[in-house]
Amino acid sequence: MSATKALRAKLIADATVSGLVGTRIYPSEAPEGAPRPYVVYEVEDEDLGAQPNDKLTRMSLETRCVAGSYGEAEELAKALKDALHGFRGTVADVFFGGVFRRSNRDEHTPPERSQGRGTHERHSDWDVWYQDS
Repeated sequence: MSATKALRAKLIADATVSGLVGTRIYPSEAPEGAPRPYVVYEVEDEDLGAQPNDKLTRMSLETRCVAGSYGEAEELAKALKDALHGFRGTVADVFFGGVFRRSNRDEHTPPERSQGRGTHERHSDWDVWYQDS
């Protein structure tokens, strides 16, 4: 199992996260018309052997919590932080030496043709240290 699939499995197994999005956690982009809220994740870069004599890989990961309101996006981002920030352990066959949230930023996309409420997003950047088997 890849590190990103293992993190997705950890999030789905978390009661708070799954209570908010179920299994709506997608790589790269959500399917068109996916109901909100949902999470999209994307690998920004990976450094193999980032530390001398270390078998861990450092991956920079971005998550986007997409919702219909600012409050929903914020609540979902907090659930992800509670589930992942500071995590050290094994999921499936992937060992995580540490998962750390680096930063957040918000984004709002106005509704098309002035209809509806638009989309609110909370972007988070993560450093993920892992070793897969």
